[in-house]
Formats: sequence, C-alpha cells, structure tokens
Amino acid sequence: MAYVYAMVSKVPADQKKSVLYTSKDLSSVSGKNVWGNDLITASGGINSAAEITESSSKVSVEQIMKWNPDVIIVQKNGNAAEQLKKDPRISDLKAIKSGQVFEVPIGAFWWDRPSPESPLGFMWLATKLYPEYTKDIDLKKESKEFFKEFYNYDLSDEEYNSFF
Repeated sequence: MAYVYAMVSKVPADQKKSVLYTSKDLSSVSGKNVWGNDLITASGGINSAAEITESSSKVSVEQIMKWNPDVIIVQKNGNAAEQLKKDPRISDLKAIKSGQVFEVPIGAFWWDRPSPESPLGFMWLATKLYPEYTKDIDLKKESKEFFKEFYNYDLSDEEYNSFF
C-alpha cells in the first residue's frame, strides 16, 4: 500500500479522478462504507457515490448522470464494461465518452474484495486512474511475484492475461 500511496499522493487535488463502482446494470453502487470505497480511495480516486452510506445502494440512472464520474469500474461479469459503454442511457457520461470503463480483474480471487490479492487490485486501479504517476508499477511482474511468494505458484503469461 505504501508503494501505491507514494505514487498517487503526488497527484494534485485538482487532477484526482471521480470513480463510480457500479453493478453491470447500473442498479447499485458502492457507497462510502464498503470495500469498493476503500479500493477507490486507496488507489487515489474519489468515490462518486461517497454520499451513500449504505453498503450497496440502489440508485437511478439520473443520479449517476448527476455524479458524472471520470471513471467507472464494474465487477468482471460477462462483458460488463462493453455493455456499459454501449448503454444509451449513460452515453453522455465523462467516463463513457473517454472510454474510462473497466472491469476489475479476477486472479485466483476477485481483486476488488478484501483478500490476499487486493493489493494487486489497488495497483491495477491506480494504474488505470493515473498512468503517468504509476508508470513504475509493472503489474505483470508484481502479480507473478505475488503468486510465487504467497501461493508458491509460477503464474504463466497466459494465466496472467486471463485475469483481464
């Protein structure tokens, strides 16, 4: 975490990106008191839905339009990111217009949940939000070292690529 924080702490406040973590159908978002908020904020982002204090809240598309996030993240599920990019209800969002819609990777476990692999999720999201500040992060190398050290497993390139 210190490694990621050292990089994202250099991002000026006026360049911090707003991030919405939503379900693939846009029906619920991660508010302030859930792990998704930790993923966003530890990676240097600002949670668009931070005003919501329930764990996972139902919201309207109109509310999402008001938030107008810079980036949208969604759990890897089918082709969720591509579906969101094509959703006409949100075609005017900054995140959609700029193509900043991403599915959170899944390694041996989801990278967006409290798990041994969550540090890889923080690194991944930080590189998506601020590539110019995180260019020293080699996510493939970090992932392979992680799997070797914690799982005693030699992760292949093909396996690594399947996470995304």
